Amino acid sequence: MLRVIGLRTCVRSCEKQINTIAARVKRFKDDESGALIIFGLLLLLMMLMAAGMAVDLMRTETTRTQVQNTLDRAILAAADLSQTADPKTVVIDYFEKAGLSNYLEEDTIDVVFSKPADKITFRSVSANAGADVDTFFMKMIGIDSLPAAAVGSAQEGITDVEISLVVDVSGSMGNGTTDADGNHTSKIALLREAAKDFSYFMQCNPGAERGSGAACTVEDGAVSISLVPYSEQVVAGELLLDKIDDPVLTPYTVTDEHTYSHCVTFDDDDFRSINLQHSEDPANPTDITVERTGHFDPWTTNRTDARDSSRTCRTGDSEKWREIKPFIKDHTKLATMIDALRSGGNTSIDLGMKWGVALLNPEMNELIRNLTITPNPDDADQPYVDPLFVDRPYRFTQQNATKVVVMMTDGKNTTQHQLKEPYRRGTSEIWLKNGDENVISVKNNETGRFYYLSDGQWHDEAEGVKIEIPTYRQECYSSWWYGRRCYQVQDGVEIQDGPGATPMAYPAVWKRFTTDWYEGFHWLEDPVDYNNNTAKNARLEDICNEAKKVRGVEGNNNIIMTYTIGFEVGTNSDEEIQLKKCATDGNYFKANGENLVETFKEIATSINKLRLTQ
Repeated sequence: MLRVIGLRTCVRSCEKQINTIAARVKRFKDDESGALIIFGLLLLLMMLMAAGMAVDLMRTETTRTQVQNTLDRAILAAADLSQTADPKTVVIDYFEKAGLSNYLEEDTIDVVFSKPADKITFRSVSANAGADVDTFFMKMIGIDSLPAAAVGSAQEGITDVEISLVVDVSGSMGNGTTDADGNHTSKIALLREAAKDFSYFMQCNPGAERGSGAACTVEDGAVSISLVPYSEQVVAGELLLDKIDDPVLTPYTVTDEHTYSHCVTFDDDDFRSINLQHSEDPANPTDITVERTGHFDPWTTNRTDARDSSRTCRTGDSEKWREIKPFIKDHTKLATMIDALRSGGNTSIDLGMKWGVALLNPEMNELIRNLTITPNPDDADQPYVDPLFVDRPYRFTQQNATKVVVMMTDGKNTTQHQLKEPYRRGTSEIWLKNGDENVISVKNNETGRFYYLSDGQWHDEAEGVKIEIPTYRQECYSSWWYGRRCYQVQDGVEIQDGPGATPMAYPAVWKRFTTDWYEGFHWLEDPVDYNNNTAKNARLEDICNEAKKVRGVEGNNNIIMTYTIGFEVGTNSDEEIQLKKCATDGNYFKANGENLVETFKEIATSINKLRLTQ
């Protein structure tokens, strides 16, 4: 009995203790006091770590910035063409003076330069620098150091430059405008001043005003400029086209149906190639035919005789200023050529751009080389191209070559006339009497008969093939007053062979007569074809895109840089859209009479400037 009572007492005591423990556990579970201390300690630890990482990163960035700034200054100084010290030594010296020699990786200093005619005309300097910066706080997460790396490349850019200056000389360039001083002038007059300034900055002194008397600082022969005036056509000129026709110098053969004028007719495919003409077999680009433009006058109406001033390919001594002037070295000589520019004709921006790109193409190298030993027709004691340009146009892979097209226009592409294929060569329907070129017959090929201009009648033979000789009889009369008198009276016609007549070749027809006169004979077809604005815009876009595709050293793009100028063109107009598409890297400039000169200066500065390239 006592054992039972003791057991019950023991159970009650255990239950009481268990309840007490359970109550304490519940109170402990529900008690939140002091919980934030642990979280706060964890958060503080994380904040200290983040702050420590920021300190380490800041120290690393400060070191990297210091090293990069020193490297930039060093390579700019080393690349400067006025720098006479060894470029590599200059870079090393900069780092020594800054106390950063241990950061410079001397074996990465690379210097590239060009030295034609024993004068440095291009210099590029690149180098790497860097170090590992020891960390203070990031060691706790296993990062003992951070890299502080710097790279840089600089080059002087006014040297070994080839420029095609493509300028609009169409009729609208004769319109009036207002210059920066508020004076009324013509667009062409303002262009002449702007172009002369541009050539002075590029070829003489980019830091002085033309006419200031300042000495030239640009190395002689560093910059070549080819002047390409364009209107409805681009006149290559007799000498240049003859050289293009030389199989030793180029793969081209120029058609010889006439030699009266010297322009080229391109087809659509030619604008999809930077070569002068596309080849059906690019792997074997030889004996490619270049189509000489017809020597014809499509503008003159109500008149028989063609006028040289109205031809699509202008000719004559008064039009010599239209000819391409390739690879000019001297800004004073170029200024004389620019001063001769006038205005007249339609607008073919696509043709100007085509020739501008072609003159930068290395395929012209042998031709230009030959022109350096060819006497100048205007000065037999001087070569046509200065011998300093014997290696131009440079290869696309040459690192020190900068190729630039600067192209300006004051309007959109307009209609371009060209002869249809059947009318470029061969025998025409116009016949001349042998020995008298003013006796003209016009044949109708369908009927085989000839229309005489002399009598306005149709005949079976061309006038001059047969001649009519009248026959006479004598008749006599008697009179009491006068007596007997006799007279010769025609009583018939005898047909005999004449001196003959000869059909004119089409080129001879167009040299003498207008196309309007020709198509005035209703049985003859219109011999003229047309390229309109839409077709010419497509061609312009094609040749601009081809220029952008040119790859050079290590596959770099934009070897040919294109700057375009819209001179008083409408905002968002068709022509402005085309010019923006054509320009490289947004190098389109909108200009008016007040800022055209400054626009050309700005482009010259862009080409000239010493710049960091990386």
